[in-house]
Formats: sequence, structure tokens, C-alpha cells
Amino acid sequence: MQIEHYLRPLHFRAYCDSDFDACLAIWRANEGEAFPAGYEPLFAESLQHHDSFYLLGESAGELVCCGGVAYHGTCDCAFLSFGLVAPQHQRQGFGSTLLLARLALLNPLPYGCTVAMEVTPQSFAFYRRFGFQGYNIHTDEHGNRFVSFSRVILPADVEQYVTLLSRCGASLPEVYELPTNEA
Repeated sequence: MQIEHYLRPLHFRAYCDSDFDACLAIWRANEGEAFPAGYEPLFAESLQHHDSFYLLGESAGELVCCGGVAYHGTCDCAFLSFGLVAPQHQRQGFGSTLLLARLALLNPLPYGCTVAMEVTPQSFAFYRRFGFQGYNIHTDEHGNRFVSFSRVILPADVEQYVTLLSRCGASLPEVYELPTNEA
């Protein structure tokens, strides 16, 4: 896959509390289609408690995507959460750029960092294109299906992602700290 053809020149910055309503608007625009109903409170709680570092992508001054990343227990395991792209910007490379940007923020140990997430059936193929593999399928109490996906990210992967993002004109925050949540 020639990933560089899909990347977009986004300006990425850290989420701040004043972005709450704009992020919820992206969630609501996707709810029922890309994301199952009933999970907005969990997304809102994650934003409010800063349990993930939320990266916001802007194009021409407009918020087009957001997504979280945090270490889980130790720095050799990370979790991606709530990768959202505004519906009018989907299938244009913004999700690919957001994914690589979140992965580029990692500081994996020499043997790598296992990056995990839960995804809906609509995004299975997207994450598989980036080398993520599913390992657990479960259904919530409302009948929504989710698959746990993971992949090991090595220091060389992070270097490659930073280079690709730079080449496409995407800018990452210079200062950030990924939270570490309890295992």
C-alpha cells in the first residue's frame, strides 16, 4: 500500500477543554453510522478526564478529525481510542493521517510497543491495511459487534511515520505527554 498517497497536510494540536463541543459534534455526526449509539457518554468522559492524549487535526482552520492515544500500564503497551473523522471528510485520507499521527507520538522501547484498540465492523478493513490484526470479537449488551485489534510498533515505524507526515505537510505538536493508565 502506498500510504503517502493517502496522507493529508493536517495541522495537529492537543485537545483542550474548549474543544469539547466541537469533538462531540464530530461524534454525533458519526453516531449510528460509523459508531454505535450509546457510546457518546464514554467518549465525553474520556475527553473530560484526559485519560488519553487527544490529537485534533485541522485543515484550513476547520477541525476534521480527532483521536486519542495513551499508554496502558507500561510504555510497551498503548491503546488508541475514538478515532473520529467528520463525515464530510471521510474517505479522503484524513483518517489515515490521523492514525499515523497518533502512532508517531509513541516512544516505543527497542523491542516495540503493542498498540491495541477496539473497532467496529465498518473499520476492520481500514486497520488491516495498516498491519493491525484482530484477535477477539465480542458483542455488547446492545448487540453491537467489536473486534480487538493490535499491532507491534517499532522505533523504526515511528521514524517512518514522522517522515511520511512531514513529507505530506502534516505538523505534529512539539510538546506533549501521553498519559499512562493503569493496566
